[in-house]
Amino acid sequence: NSGAVFEYDLDDSASGNYYFVTGNAATAIEVEKTANPSTTASVIQDAANNPTESPDACLSSISDGTYIHIVCLDATNLSLEYSRFDMSTDTWSTTDVVIASLSGMSAPDTAVLLCSIVYRAGATDELVVTGPGLTDSNMGTGYQRVDLWRADVAVTTGGGWTGPVSIDAADAARDEWQ
Repeated sequence: NSGAVFEYDLDDSASGNYYFVTGNAATAIEVEKTANPSTTASVIQDAANNPTESPDACLSSISDGTYIHIVCLDATNLSLEYSRFDMSTDTWSTTDVVIASLSGMSAPDTAVLLCSIVYRAGATDELVVTGPGLTDSNMGTGYQRVDLWRADVAVTTGGGWTGPVSIDAADAARDEWQ
């Protein structure tokens, strides 16, 4: 894989294979697989169906044992997007789902574009995504918000994302993202 790699995850699936999630502005998001990363080169999986978003700002992934859930911030299109790779079939099962459009943002909103994804197992398996929110102002000073979106794993293919919910106080003491 050429170019800058934003994420380098080693996901050991139930089959005993290792998966690497990579992405850069030139090749978008790719999933590579190998049986043994010490002795065998990894091979790109289902390249024909790779997501089309460009993870030029942020890429984060997590595995639940069956799927690799991926979130990226596409700074070119100003969107927070979700894709899902099925490790049991080595194919993309969901790509390019827009969780949120960030097109209404202006500086300093787009100055730091970070994102993360967490898988929470329970009675209802859930994905939680964080990303940049709109800027609030406190006595004339702008502060970056941190927002959260949630989705039941079963409904991520058709959207089903709730949010955004601000998870910070948007003040100088909590302005870690700027």
